Amino acid sequence: MDSLGRFLFVSRILLLFLFEVCHGNSFMVGFMQNKYDTKALTIYIGRTNQSFPIAASIMVKSVGSSNNPILDSKYLVGPMDSVSIAIPVEYEVEGTGKSVQGISIESDQEIYIVGINRVTSGSSYMDGFLGIPVASLGFSYYPVTKSGKAEILIVGVYDLTTVNIISPKSFKYGHVTQYSLTETINAFETLQLQTMSNDLTGSHIRSDKVVSVYSGNRYTDVGGERNHLVQHVAPEHLWGCTHAIVPPRGAEYEAIFVTGTDDTHVTSSCGPCFELTSTNPSSSKDMGNEHCLFRSNNPVSVTMIIRFDAGNIDPTMIRIQPLQRVQRLVFFVTNTTQFAYLILVCDVTHISLDNTPVVTAFLPGQGVAFYHSQSLVEPGRHVISCGSGCSVSAYIHGSQGAEALGYPIIPNQVPDCDLTPKGTVATAASTQSVPIASTAIDPATNTGSIDVSTQTDTTQWLGGTTTPDVLNRTCRCRACSLVTTNYSQEELESLVAELRQKLLVKREGTAKYVRTLVSAPDNRTSATVVGYLAGTILVTLAVGLLVIDSPNLFRMLKTIKRNLSSPRATTNK
Repeated sequence: MDSLGRFLFVSRILLLFLFEVCHGNSFMVGFMQNKYDTKALTIYIGRTNQSFPIAASIMVKSVGSSNNPILDSKYLVGPMDSVSIAIPVEYEVEGTGKSVQGISIESDQEIYIVGINRVTSGSSYMDGFLGIPVASLGFSYYPVTKSGKAEILIVGVYDLTTVNIISPKSFKYGHVTQYSLTETINAFETLQLQTMSNDLTGSHIRSDKVVSVYSGNRYTDVGGERNHLVQHVAPEHLWGCTHAIVPPRGAEYEAIFVTGTDDTHVTSSCGPCFELTSTNPSSSKDMGNEHCLFRSNNPVSVTMIIRFDAGNIDPTMIRIQPLQRVQRLVFFVTNTTQFAYLILVCDVTHISLDNTPVVTAFLPGQGVAFYHSQSLVEPGRHVISCGSGCSVSAYIHGSQGAEALGYPIIPNQVPDCDLTPKGTVATAASTQSVPIASTAIDPATNTGSIDVSTQTDTTQWLGGTTTPDVLNRTCRCRACSLVTTNYSQEELESLVAELRQKLLVKREGTAKYVRTLVSAPDNRTSATVVGYLAGTILVTLAVGLLVIDSPNLFRMLKTIKRNLSSPRATTNK
């Protein structure tokens, strides 16, 4: 290889390396409390770019404490490889309060992580989550839980981070029951809130620096079966406006919608539309086994709670990602379950899984064609591809005996809403006297400041923006109470005539016709001013000329007068 060839090869490697590093390959992970003490905490890590020839260097770190061993391990992962890392059970956050149990995962290349918390003896309680990179985290979160043993975990990413939480239901923090909380945490520190019987859906978490948030239940009863539920909560700026939900075969589900914006209308392809407001920011819908497409005029968070009426598979919680545009999507299936299914929704029929065409079925939508499929997938790395690009939403649902877990598959979400950035994200009403946090965010540093005050009856949150869409550039009516009217032929003709009269443009009123006239009236104020000014100038000029020529004018008048008054001389010579 000559020097030019070596230079081009090295340049390509450096460009790929810089692309991967700048993509954001850092994660901050935490494990909420499961039901029993005997557990296995596992993090699965895989590569998403198989074309990069150098093995990915992955660091797993923690600062440790008197109760937790320090984690400081390095792993090398090849282009087609993945690694399973067992995390000490001491890193499961138990009870409420502040602790130091966050885990940092960093890589020099783009990676994909899935966390699993599983009880290994006695009754089976297990669920998993897809990790959200630090680069995609945010400042505003609305966690979702079920009633009974609900919990929320917040993991610090940066030192001196102020976190403010307001909940519509009471929770315990440090053995104190409260509705609101303001705390300062450092990197790796965790805050965990729990409740015995309440549902913490609708709580609002704000911070002046990005944080990593998890929510769910230690264990709860859904459809007669119990399980541990968990999801890595997506920040508000990553929510979307177009969601499709297809349950696994034989399953039914509950869909939970949350908004951070007032006057949010959600339409459904398989049910009536509904509204989310500042006083009712969340809504739970029992959808049975319907395959549904949901659209909203403002960004929403959608969570799916899966249940099996047969009672032989545990419930799971899955964060439904908005449909978004992709060309090639890499995902991993853990070896935790015996059977794992990829449930996929897309807007094209020519889509492949591991270079094999996927058989799709039509999903009735709202004027847009979508298709869905369910494919049995083996543990390991998989690739979805669709040529020039397609809109995709997908998740994994796995089971082993009665155990079950589920998680979405797109790690770097892109919002799909074409909305103007808003200064106000939400207005949340409460009857409690709670701290209010207004956040000023510096986009250059991803930091800001929270001013905390107390206000009664009404609270208002400020800050946040939305990002332009990549998918859903459509216009939709914001009204929810849409009706269909049947018109008679005479009524239609009358409406057409009325519209024609309103839309008709008369020739005499066009600018082109007016310009053909020698003169035309102009009632504009500017035209009146110009006319008066021109008249004043002309009068001034005339008067000035008369004044200048007045001596000659007077002599001429005298001469004329003298000639008229003197007798005419006659000569008779």
